[in-house]
Amino acid sequence: MIKNTFVDFRVDGEVVDPNSVDIAVRFNDKTKCSTFRLAINKELLFFELEQAGVSLAFADLAAFVEGDIRENGNIALSGYLGIAQSLVRKKEKNPLISFFKRAVHTTRWAIIKFDSVSVDDLNLILNGKIINNNDNR
Repeated sequence: MIKNTFVDFRVDGEVVDPNSVDIAVRFNDKTKCSTFRLAINKELLFFELEQAGVSLAFADLAAFVEGDIRENGNIALSGYLGIAQSLVRKKEKNPLISFFKRAVHTTRWAIIKFDSVSVDDLNLILNGKIINNNDNR
């Protein structure tokens, strides 16, 4: 885990900073795929969805997220990835520095396929396939 108890992103079991991940637009079919696992604290995710105006029961969170991603694809998946990224992003004292760091940031990983949602005691977990952008040429 990246010194954060709310988010855990792993590629083939290895911890990865979610800020080094994006959603793939195009990729070479011959690129080697890995598995990803994104765990987000359920209570925090529920709070974020409530703040966005989503009305649902806490018990329906996993079904809602899975349905949202299946129906809205990469747009929804990008939203959940964005929540994870914002939870681990270090806050800069100077907002201008923070903006430029994000503007020049390059991603190492790209999600190519969503497979499933699961839950444990604390987290909602997204599972799927991911590629290393360095291998996608």
